[in-house]
Amino acid sequence: MAKKSKKVKESVDTNSDIDNYISDFKASERFVATKRADWDDKENMLFSKLTDEITSDETKSQIHDPRLSTYVLERSGRTTAQLPKGVARAISKSNRGKAALMNLITDKYILPNANSQFPFLTKLKLMQVYSNVYGSFFGLVDWVVDKRRNYVGPDLFLPNIRDVFPQVGAVSLEDSDYINIASLKTKSWLESRDPETWEGIQEILDDMNNPDPKGTSRAQMSSERISKRYSEYYSDDQESERNPYIEVVTRYERDEWITFLPSYNKIIRRIDNPHKNGLLPVVAKYNLPVIEDFFGLGEFERGESLQKSLDSLINLYFDGVKMSLFPPLQINTDGVTASSIKMRPGAKWLVDRPNVDIQSTQVSPRGMDTFVSSYQYLLGALQNSQGTSETNISMGSDMTLGKTPQALKMQSRRENVRDSMERYQMEQTVTQIMERFINLQAQKMPSALVLTLFDKEIDEIASEFPDLVEIFSDGNTGKVTIDKKELVGKYIYDIDSGSMSRRDEADEIDNLHTILRLAINGAQIEPKSGEITSPILKAMEMSGYKLNVGEILKRIIIKSGTENWDKIVEDGPDPEVLARANALEERMDGFLATGGQPAGGQTPGGPPAPQPNQPLGV
Repeated sequence: MAKKSKKVKESVDTNSDIDNYISDFKASERFVATKRADWDDKENMLFSKLTDEITSDETKSQIHDPRLSTYVLERSGRTTAQLPKGVARAISKSNRGKAALMNLITDKYILPNANSQFPFLTKLKLMQVYSNVYGSFFGLVDWVVDKRRNYVGPDLFLPNIRDVFPQVGAVSLEDSDYINIASLKTKSWLESRDPETWEGIQEILDDMNNPDPKGTSRAQMSSERISKRYSEYYSDDQESERNPYIEVVTRYERDEWITFLPSYNKIIRRIDNPHKNGLLPVVAKYNLPVIEDFFGLGEFERGESLQKSLDSLINLYFDGVKMSLFPPLQINTDGVTASSIKMRPGAKWLVDRPNVDIQSTQVSPRGMDTFVSSYQYLLGALQNSQGTSETNISMGSDMTLGKTPQALKMQSRRENVRDSMERYQMEQTVTQIMERFINLQAQKMPSALVLTLFDKEIDEIASEFPDLVEIFSDGNTGKVTIDKKELVGKYIYDIDSGSMSRRDEADEIDNLHTILRLAINGAQIEPKSGEITSPILKAMEMSGYKLNVGEILKRIIIKSGTENWDKIVEDGPDPEVLARANALEERMDGFLATGGQPAGGQTPGGPPAPQPNQPLGV
């Protein structure tokens, strides 16, 4: 009889290490306190709020030029425009065929449902943007059981970066033995925990029912744990007395996960790492890794001084414009009736000596005259730091910003290089996420998985894996049942480089035209089959490849913006069905040509016909 598995890892004393865990947690909080204090200014730049001291202390104008955040958002939109495309590959040879099943599950089940917090693509976009703000951003890959969405599988969670506590002295996740992630949970969340996995929950719930429970909220935490935006808008974040918040910290180690409550000095969960891969379940999206900084270097840190200088210059200028329109007045109080002074158009002042008792202060226009050149210099420097450019910057401000076609082409190449660097970092992060997804699915899939597919997809799976799936089809759609045991194994994920980037429609049409011209160069029509062949097409077939010219033409028509393109390009018959029909037609033609006696003495669709002087049935 098989032994019943236990979800909770057995230990002599579950709370024996709680003091060490809390000590490490507090040490990590002190370790990153100074770093977190520097994030407010960077977040304010993202939220288009002023952060420079001159504007806040010296000027009345409060104008922010959101150049830096715009550059970051635009680059993020270009590099993380769509869901990733790639394939899962099994490591062991015996499981290579099953990788196709894992790809099917990934595309049809995991990616459409890994939407905790936000849709999966939105979470990738947030990781991309926030990594430019802080230098890096983190994601937790965990297993979820969501009864509302009827989804049981892996998912990606984005923790608040102020709730991420790295190991003291670690310079990266790969260099870490563990990482702590904190979160605020309610009493109702604790009540929903499975008692087979979570320990001592009832004791905590009993204490939370007391008049003075050990609860907390974000607004009650230390200043390093609260952003200025949160403190400004959500200062009153107390839950009801019936359902107070409590801080829950999980220490993710390579072999086990430990969840504890610092306020109660108690461990409530200790389990083996469900990934079973010796890796931390947390992944990092870096903008630029730095050897001695766990959080790396972000674009907001690189461009912060230039952005602040831009804001200071703009607000000083507009204050100067106001002063030039309404210059300060020098008034001799002995020669002016004070009650007659009215600051409005058409006012009449009672003075003894006009133009003597009241005079406007002469303001030098020198600073105003240099605004344009100063502004363009700062803007050019900021664009140069971001590897981008705009045509409204004169070449005199920056010699790298020429406006000739050759210069614009060079600038485009620079921008593409920066985009490719950012895309590489994002693709590395997505690869780690997807590998954890598919291996966690293979490890923890609780039972057979039923997917709804179209008939064509079902036929492809059935033809390749007739023994691995059980198929039920009805009409144009059907269901494929994949047994849990067929996915057992370890997998890696190969992402298609550039698959997440935004495509320029005009450039893609030009590329498709180029491929089409290359494919049909020297093309001829085969007299027997009527097929179009060319040296390139034949060379590809000899190498084991096939170029779908029809698909190229279809995409050109679609991307050109042609209306009702589906009426121009109609689906033709299935090539395999057409081939079988042609073969049957050829056999029928041969049958009729021989007067009903085809070559070889075989009747259409039946056994060989008996030969003369040969007994029947032999």
